[in-house]
Amino acid sequence: MPTCWTGSAHRGADTRHRSTPCCGRMWRRTVRAELARRKIGDMARKIDRIELFHVAIPLAKPFYPAWIPGYPQTANRFTLARLTTNDGVQGLAAGVAFEREREGLGSLLGPYLIGLDPTDIATARQRIREASYLGWRNFWLEAAFWDIRGKVERQPVWRLLAGPDGQRPAGRVEVYASTGEVHDPARRAEEVLGLREQGFRTVKLRVHSFDAAADIAQIETVRRAVGDSMAIGVDANQGWRVALIDDAPLWTLQRAADFARACAEHGIAWLEEPLDMYAWDELAELRRRSPVPIAGGELNNGWHEFRVMLEKESLDIYQPDATFGGGI
Repeated sequence: MPTCWTGSAHRGADTRHRSTPCCGRMWRRTVRAELARRKIGDMARKIDRIELFHVAIPLAKPFYPAWIPGYPQTANRFTLARLTTNDGVQGLAAGVAFEREREGLGSLLGPYLIGLDPTDIATARQRIREASYLGWRNFWLEAAFWDIRGKVERQPVWRLLAGPDGQRPAGRVEVYASTGEVHDPARRAEEVLGLREQGFRTVKLRVHSFDAAADIAQIETVRRAVGDSMAIGVDANQGWRVALIDDAPLWTLQRAADFARACAEHGIAWLEEPLDMYAWDELAELRRRSPVPIAGGELNNGWHEFRVMLEKESLDIYQPDATFGGGI
């Protein structure tokens, strides 16, 4: 059930109410384009309403993410935020959720965001940053402000980001297939061959075994199966170790360096998150030793952390996620 905060929440009144039940499979909402152009006279456009939806979309079968060993994920869960202005323009943003941990987030966000000019993204980003000091990392909410601004200006977000000349970005970004579970080498090789048939030219494997030899066997078997027809990356999922249900391996600098050498022997394109995401000095040392590029940073919080990594030369490939790193 969604939870709602309205304009009076900014003035201290408790205006929370439960609205009509909804779920991820059934909830649909289309924002009419004319709302983004509606005149509001001399009244300034501002955020007037915040709604949070806890969405769970059931999976066809349980998914066992490599980054949480032993956890049977049965649904794709996220928190959907809908921000509405006083003239009816709506912006949407979604943040990944484990369960309902953001249920009380609205009461924290109300004083920060209600009444804010939705097109003033710099101020919105600063307010979100300030709110994160008191609770969950909330940069995923910034996308809702870009959504509103794009509707107000009748422009796609990529054009807003392109600057005043509005030039279309040059070139294209090729996608790769990312495996999420750890499977035995033979099964993984068969899956990767299937991905190649679908047209993928790059794949990312997962290694997460206590046995270093088993991790090496994973990349060796897949490389033998695909030959030189595909580029292969490897994610060790050491950046943010979670041992919530089953124990999880914890790599040392030496194990990471040994695995990096094995990666080079099998033509691996990059090694992702082989050490803790805050082990900046150790990552820099690994980068100096490694014959393959070292990647990471997907869950680092705030651009100041990336500045430290850049200064220390911790990574070859930086992978910031706008919903965690600091916004678009």
